[in-house]
Amino acid sequence: MGFVIGAFLLLSFSTSLTPLLNITYRYGKGSEYFGIEGVEKGEPIGPYSFAVKNPDGSIYIPDPVNGNIKVISSSGSIERMIPFKGYYDDLRVDENGNIYILDRAGQRVIYLDPEGKSQKEYELTYDEVKEPCKLKIKGANVFIKHTNPTLTNVKTKASKEDMYEVDIKDERLDIFLHKDGNIKQIASLKIEGIVSAEVLGTDYKGNIFIQIETKKTDIGVYLWVLKFNPEGNLIGKYKIPHNDYFVWTARLLDIDANGNIYQVLPAKDRLEINIWKTE
Repeated sequence: MGFVIGAFLLLSFSTSLTPLLNITYRYGKGSEYFGIEGVEKGEPIGPYSFAVKNPDGSIYIPDPVNGNIKVISSSGSIERMIPFKGYYDDLRVDENGNIYILDRAGQRVIYLDPEGKSQKEYELTYDEVKEPCKLKIKGANVFIKHTNPTLTNVKTKASKEDMYEVDIKDERLDIFLHKDGNIKQIASLKIEGIVSAEVLGTDYKGNIFIQIETKKTDIGVYLWVLKFNPEGNLIGKYKIPHNDYFVWTARLLDIDANGNIYQVLPAKDRLEINIWKTE
């Protein structure tokens, strides 16, 4: 069964999320805290991204104020800290524990081995980083992912890669698959109040996870994750309970290979980590 063009998605209720982890960390100096600065100036600096390492589900969170990258186990404890200074744009971790950090201002990707030792820097061109972008990991490949449907391999500079992309216009969410040079639309839904959409990734079954934001009736937005099967059928919609992000972060949410949803939320008075299982 394929998708239906023109379908209307009601977000008045959501599919059940099963909590796997909820833990909070206080802000401060020291190994048991995460740092935050610049609150009085209205431009707070703190954890700017996070990455989920498959297959163990550990979470890598940069803590630039305290000068390290904290590795959090899937049970919520701090496993170790990797010394690393600097406030950057994004962070990704591959299955071997290698760390890649996007530095748009420096036009580079910094590569650290699993112990945090600097191994190499991949130079980027101005055109590759002039617009907002993030890092994407697929196997041993590292890509620059732009807001428009393009990927650039950091290591080889090749751009050919299968990928899902989303577009929103007139409160409609369209999902496309770019494969072998062809573009195929796999889903199209009318969603009232939708203001943003982003592909989080796919699980080992090939299900596709899309993060969206919709307007509240007063101010602010709701944060959701939509789950589609490979044929483009909607099979789950999940409302994220909290989205009071106080610090800018490149990633609001992420998923692992099992389709579990991860959230690292730098709120005003705490850093909150959530993991949910999707039904």
